[in-house]
Parts: sequence; structure tokens; C-alpha cells
Amino acid sequence: MARRPSSGTAEAKVAQAWREIAMTPQGKVALAELFASLNVYSEVHASDPITAGIAIGERNVAARIARWIGRKPGEYVETAREDMTVLEHLMNDGGFY
Repeated sequence: MARRPSSGTAEAKVAQAWREIAMTPQGKVALAELFASLNVYSEVHASDPITAGIAIGERNVAARIARWIGRKPGEYVETAREDMTVLEHLMNDGGFY
């Protein structure tokens, strides 16, 4: 399995790329949906161990992206509200912020 080289510089560049995405209107919508649908803001509930494992893995990926864009778990309640506002705006108006 191919793995990317690990270095602080590579990690910083990836984090910067995600922060730039998060600053665009489309990025805000995409990340809001990603964080909500992959349970970043809530616990994973699944009775089947395979389904639970997949959901936890998805949540871990989304949590890593959240960390890269500067979100902290202690701020998740507030950022969840902000993300829901973004998604509601998109659904009501059909447009990006």
C-alpha cells in the first residue's frame, strides 16, 4: 500500500489546503455536510460491529479534517450550529453563502 511521506511540512501543507477550501462558499457547504453526515458532532450509534467500525472510521477522517481547519472538540456545539445554518440556507435559498 502506498503511503504519503510523513513530515511536518507535508502535514502543514495539507492543513493549509483544507483551510483554503473551508474559506470558500462551496467549501463551507461541503464541509458542513461532511461533518454532519459523518457524525463529527455526535456519537456513532450502530448495533452491527461492521457498520459501527465503518462509521467510526468515517468520523475519524472527518475529525482529522476538522482539526486541520482549526476546529476543536470543545467548540463542536457552536460549529455544529453554524454548519446547520449553512445547510439550512442552502436548502431554503438554493444558493451558496
